[in-house]
Amino acid sequence: MVDGVSMRLGLARSQWRLGERQVQVLELLAGGATNKEIAVRLARSEVTVEKHVTESYRRAGARSRTDLVRKLFTLDGV
Repeated sequence: MVDGVSMRLGLARSQWRLGERQVQVLELLAGGATNKEIAVRLARSEVTVEKHVTESYRRAGARSRTDLVRKLFTLDGV
C-alpha cells in the first residue's frame, strides 16, 4: 500500500514534472532536512541540492520551503 507522502510525491512528480532526484530532494525537504543534510544523504553538493530545490519552487509556483511543502500536502489527484 502506498502511504500518503509517497502518493503526494507521485502527484508532485507528475503535476510539477519533477525528475527522480528532485522528488528525492523534495521528500527529504518535506521531512525537515536542511540542504546540507540532503546533500550528505544523497551524496551531492549543497549547490546541486539548492538547484533542485530552486527548480522545484519554480515548477510548483512556490516562494519558500514552507510554501513548497504546503503545496505538496494540498495536491489533489486529477
